[in-house]
Amino acid sequence: MFSIFAKYSQRSVLYFLPIKLFSEHKEVLEKLKSDGKFVVGYFGGHALSNALDTLIDAADKLKDKQNIHIVLVGEGVEKERL
Repeated sequence: MFSIFAKYSQRSVLYFLPIKLFSEHKEVLEKLKSDGKFVVGYFGGHALSNALDTLIDAADKLKDKQNIHIVLVGEGVEKERL
């Protein structure tokens, strides 16, 4: 279930965060935000059907960009491998 917490960032990106996941990871996300980091987030199941390998490949290409952080939050059968 998603909260009504929807917000426009400075980059005009609308995002919705699940209430439970948001409260568990709020501190880390707020720290990244206060440090001016650009965060690409995925909140959901870590399953083969979600093609998260594509996101991991993109993260690998961006690994030298210290201002960009990729955050994956969720559970699933692929979590440990990813």
